[in-house]
Amino acid sequence: MAQELISTDCSIRAAARFIGSNEATLRKRLKVASLLLFRFKSTFSREEEEALVERIKIIDDKFYGISRKQLMTVIYQKKYKSEFCDRALSYTLGKVSDSGFINSELFINWLKDFTKYMKPSQDRPILLILDNYISHCSLSAVDYCQKNGITLLSLPPHSSHKLQPLDVAFFGPLKKFLSEDYDRWTSQYPEFATNDKRANKSITTKNIEIYRYTDLREWYQRHVMEPTLTSLEEFQERDSGWALSRILNLTINVNKLNPMRYYVRCSYDDTLSAYQFHRDENCIAWFARQLNDLAHRVKNIISANVPMEALSKQQWEAYRSATRCHICEKPFEPDDTRVRDHCHLTGRYRGPAHSNCNLNYKNSFNIPVVFHNLSGYDAHFIIKEIATAYDGHVDILPITKEKYISFTKHVDSTKDKNENYFEKNCVKLRFIDSYKFLSTILDKFASFLRDKLKIVRSKCPTLSDEEFEFRWIKDVANFDASAIAPDSPTGYILEVDLEYPQHLRDQHIDLPFCPMRHKPPGKREDKLLAMLYDKQRYVIHYRNLQQCTRHGLRVTKIHRILQFAQSPWLREYIELNTQFRTRAKNDFEKNFYKLMNNAVFGKTMENVRNHVDVKLITKWDGRYGAEAMIAKPNFHSRSVFAENLIAIEICKLEVMFDKPIYVGMCIFDISKVCLYEFHHEYILPLFCDKCKIIYTDTDSLIYRVECEDVYETMKRNIARFDTSDYPIDNAYGMPLANKKVLGLMKDENNGAKMTEFAGLRAKMYAVRVDGKKDTKKAKGVKSIVVARTITFDDYTRCLNEEIEMTRRQSCIRSKLHEVYTISESKIALNPYDDKRYFVPDSTETLPWGHWRIRL
Repeated sequence: MAQELISTDCSIRAAARFIGSNEATLRKRLKVASLLLFRFKSTFSREEEEALVERIKIIDDKFYGISRKQLMTVIYQKKYKSEFCDRALSYTLGKVSDSGFINSELFINWLKDFTKYMKPSQDRPILLILDNYISHCSLSAVDYCQKNGITLLSLPPHSSHKLQPLDVAFFGPLKKFLSEDYDRWTSQYPEFATNDKRANKSITTKNIEIYRYTDLREWYQRHVMEPTLTSLEEFQERDSGWALSRILNLTINVNKLNPMRYYVRCSYDDTLSAYQFHRDENCIAWFARQLNDLAHRVKNIISANVPMEALSKQQWEAYRSATRCHICEKPFEPDDTRVRDHCHLTGRYRGPAHSNCNLNYKNSFNIPVVFHNLSGYDAHFIIKEIATAYDGHVDILPITKEKYISFTKHVDSTKDKNENYFEKNCVKLRFIDSYKFLSTILDKFASFLRDKLKIVRSKCPTLSDEEFEFRWIKDVANFDASAIAPDSPTGYILEVDLEYPQHLRDQHIDLPFCPMRHKPPGKREDKLLAMLYDKQRYVIHYRNLQQCTRHGLRVTKIHRILQFAQSPWLREYIELNTQFRTRAKNDFEKNFYKLMNNAVFGKTMENVRNHVDVKLITKWDGRYGAEAMIAKPNFHSRSVFAENLIAIEICKLEVMFDKPIYVGMCIFDISKVCLYEFHHEYILPLFCDKCKIIYTDTDSLIYRVECEDVYETMKRNIARFDTSDYPIDNAYGMPLANKKVLGLMKDENNGAKMTEFAGLRAKMYAVRVDGKKDTKKAKGVKSIVVARTITFDDYTRCLNEEIEMTRRQSCIRSKLHEVYTISESKIALNPYDDKRYFVPDSTETLPWGHWRIRL
């Protein structure tokens, strides 16, 4: 239209004003249009274009699938002119808005026009598929649709077109064929009417329903599907490699009615405990209301302050003779004020206490709300309702903008207000994930509770009260790391250049020293690689450096040395948990005490730079509103979850390095000393060229050993092995010794013979053991898919024939807290291991840097 106006000597400014567009935007579009006209020759002739227009008019008049009644054009203008839709399709509804985009009010107008022509009702409902645009999700629109028999189905982004699932699933060949058949049929049968109510047959692929009902008629099966399937069969017979079973990715939204159940546990009065459930569609809103009511009940109970009951004679005697405060467990000094402490909820006497301890010993206004796997699943369903159901901001401990370790809802209506309007004692609902505390399934936890295990309290040693200091060594040239004792009270971390001599590269081919993060040749991402290259500026613990130099590596330069005080201050804590593990009676106890040790190591290695600061905002205005947060100079990004809920991530202005990462680094390096010592100083000298590492992980090794009896060798060196899990009556006469002793190696098969092994790459291997099920690992593939669809022979075939194997799996995903299920085809088995060099025409691999590799 603008080009026609300009061709009649109308100025660009006048044309822009007439069509309701910005002048600069119109100039840019006219420039692009002229460039396209200059560069590209039209695909169609004038006659062909006229034929296409006629075809569109036929579809507009006769074919419901493209829709003649539901088109609405929104124009960037304040007042509507009839000229705006002169060239539009017939029955097009024209509207204007200040932004040029549809809004909630215009969407209601469109729905009314849609209802006028389509005549939906409660007895004859109509399915309306639309996208997640905010104007389509207003309460007024939902209310109107419920009253008029319109069922709304909101699809993910880029899926709003009615045929989008078909386009995604069948790809280009079928899409092209289908479009051509539409054109052919509609031109041959223009008398086609849309008031036929007969059911339609659905299109399905392998176990996946694309869509159940469409507005197409039975002709679809006869005129489209049968010719299409025939064409596909011919296409496959021509060895095209294309088939319906090879659809790569299909995403289907699944809306399920999930009932809500919860249990309230009162610690001091079991009559207040209660179990509740709800099976309505609005179960999340019901749950939010229940929590609000619970917050007010708890506030009333805590605020009651039940007076202390009268003490018995025995309680008075115990109070007068007490020498320690029952709260802080410290002794009473002569000048301390001693008071009687009681429970303000029940009135029961608890014991003698310091006056200050008694004042600070208060009931908490935090109500823990516990979910199992809150972060990974449940939070997506409840967070929107919890954040917006009633007043109160939400504090979150985030992993990302959509995944939270925990979050706390402040119930503002429970605040106390004094004459100065100072608010305090607000009840907070603290949502926590039990999986973060105990990463085990609930039935194991229940068995643990049934056993009533008594956990012994023990004072664990901590760091010394002496000032802990680091110091840089100045005279690095004369520093001799080999002269330092392993148990020296002073430790060292060095930054060095190391030379890997050529004559050692065949000897260290299985397990090279000094692994590091590096890009494999031809790759873009860093990976942890054990290579035979020389090392530059390698950071290493002095005990690792001593081990490397003993085995032939040479230090060519020392850049820096960090000195620090060291002592085995965690030994008693680690040994205590290890003792509990040895006495464990079920899997939960074993995992729990293992976690107690591993969690300490994990916190020492925590990277505080990765911490994120995310705010959940429910309002736009105000000091802590979305507008103020977005205007901050450290604003990073935002995610809009709902009309009144947005997550804003802001960059941290300061990073506090308060984690002892040096402890974690030393623990990790010393653990490598144990692994390398076992291979290079025990196994390799013992078997020489009769042994080979065929797979290794962080703390484990799989060997192929050629000897008469490896179990006799183990018995002769029993001090190196933990054999406590062997059967008591094992066939090898192996003694049961060294249970859970730290640093010792353990036979994972406990005497069962490994007969076959197929290793493809890291975290992808299969093991066959006599008398046991095959062990199969494939990282990234669900365990149920591995167990049911992948066999041991698949691993060997993948390795020998060098082929990739794919498997289809269903996964739960979320985007903007909308949970949906996807069916994806994933590469399950892949023989290409880029962490080592794959020798052609063999199953042998070499570490990068070996002399036989010619790059």
